[in-house]
Amino acid sequence: MKIFVIFDGDSKDEKARFVVFVDGQDIVASLRRRITQDFGEVFPARPPLSFFRMAHPDGYFLTDSAIISEVLQESSSVLCERADAEISRLPLPEQPGDEQVEGL
Repeated sequence: MKIFVIFDGDSKDEKARFVVFVDGQDIVASLRRRITQDFGEVFPARPPLSFFRMAHPDGYFLTDSAIISEVLQESSSVLCERADAEISRLPLPEQPGDEQVEGL
């Protein structure tokens, strides 16, 4: 199956688009591995790829144990976000609250 991979982000360095070919009977975890491998080959100057979630353009997240052909069609797109980009937008407190350090 041909799958279009889309990494969208706030900066040019976070955006990437490429195509991968996978066996539709494989599981989504193998698609994730293929995306990671191919990203490094297509964009060798970029930092190594790590991402938490993949989503169908309709918005639902793909679980690693799902069969690819059961959740995606030929020429479907998957939306991915780099883990470092996703984490940088999390609202983190400047210092932990009392309940977070109690007992340490």
